[in-house]
Amino acid sequence: MREHFSGLFEIALVLLGVLSATETQYFIRLWGETVALQFSTTPFMLMIFVWLIKEMFKRRISLEFWLLLSEFCWELWSITLTYYLLFLWLFQIPNYPYIALMDSTLLGLVWFALVLFAHKLEYKTVVEYYRPKWLLYRVIAYLIGVFAMGLVFLTV
Repeated sequence: MREHFSGLFEIALVLLGVLSATETQYFIRLWGETVALQFSTTPFMLMIFVWLIKEMFKRRISLEFWLLLSEFCWELWSITLTYYLLFLWLFQIPNYPYIALMDSTLLGLVWFALVLFAHKLEYKTVVEYYRPKWLLYRVIAYLIGVFAMGLVFLTV
């Protein structure tokens, strides 16, 4: 049951990596090599670290906590996608920054909502994950994810 979405996350990481590699030259011109390297690698290190911890201890942790960590990784992925698309669209349409911000944010939210919906369809009958206690834990985890990615992207 737990391996159902792992392959999908691996593919999503590869696609995000391609986007990151494509934009690295733009980041270098914009901020220099050091900041560009931080901007294009740090999100992956965070996502992969949390994903590895989640997978290493999947036999020892509850399915609810495992789902919380999975959604946390997907949240980091969605925020990273949002930032990368924002800079891609700012480069392509520099005169319309609000459209770029709106489109990238909307696309990141749609991807994350799709993952949440897929998790709910898959696991709603198996776990107590959709009860108020876990909803509170999820909100706290999402806020931590937003804060962590804000540190990565907004401190540039």
